[in-house]
Amino acid sequence: MGLRQTAVLLFLLFLVARLAEAHGSDEWEEFVIRSPWALGLTIPDKSPLEDGEALDWSAANNLTIVVTLPNINYTDNTLYVIVSVMTMSGTVLQVAAGLEPGQEVWSTHVMYVTGVYGSGKEYHLVARGAAPYSRPGDKLSISIYSAMIGPNSTWFGEVYNYLTGEGKRFVILVNGSSSFRAGSQEVIALESYTSKEEVFTGMGRMILHGIFINGRRVVGGWYVDDGQVFYRESLFVVGGGAPVPSFISIDDLPDHEVAWLYSPAVWETSDLGGFYTLLLLMALALLIIVVFAVRVR
Repeated sequence: MGLRQTAVLLFLLFLVARLAEAHGSDEWEEFVIRSPWALGLTIPDKSPLEDGEALDWSAANNLTIVVTLPNINYTDNTLYVIVSVMTMSGTVLQVAAGLEPGQEVWSTHVMYVTGVYGSGKEYHLVARGAAPYSRPGDKLSISIYSAMIGPNSTWFGEVYNYLTGEGKRFVILVNGSSSFRAGSQEVIALESYTSKEEVFTGMGRMILHGIFINGRRVVGGWYVDDGQVFYRESLFVVGGGAPVPSFISIDDLPDHEVAWLYSPAVWETSDLGGFYTLLLLMALALLIIVVFAVRVR
């Protein structure tokens, strides 16, 4: 093996060693997790409704989620209980209750996303940190719907707090679309820019009480989506694709309700993604050694 090949090999092995050394540390977390994770529920077309009919997203224009917020009043980075839906035009509308660092109450956030399927994906902020404000454990309804305002169909977002009686409606946009897109929609998720376990230890249960499409309750057919369900064909995925921490899970409850729960992590690392990435790096190092060995035979 020549001097140049030896130097390159040693550099690559050093890089792999540094990444492995960072595994399980703040440096590793910064390297692996640069975007949010999300754990949500996706509702496909033909899911059963309470009246015995099957869901047809393309014939609907009103989505309402009833949810109890988790018992969290501290975070070191943004948390969302976020409701999302794609319109016929391909725009994703989002309304969320959000908790920001330094805050103890959840506020309202409204946005829409264009260019979902291309390289020009853009987030358009409508409202951030707005009323209504909610305490941890409050029960909310969060809605996204269209209505005719004059000659135009307009998309609205609405949040109502059952405990305080406070509610507010937001105009999201007018884009020539008045119904939802057919397919599989990730309608609700716990989305987080932090994987710090102490943020979630006292969260209790975030409870989904009901999903209503044009006033009719969805009673099944959904699946859990953590951003890694590659065998499904969801219209969009909430979150940035970072691994969901092992201490957060979803359980079914009676009467078609669902709960997001905290349970102590089994693994020492905050996520399995880092573990698998480390294995990949070790395999890469082995492959490099084999390739160089073959070249100098």
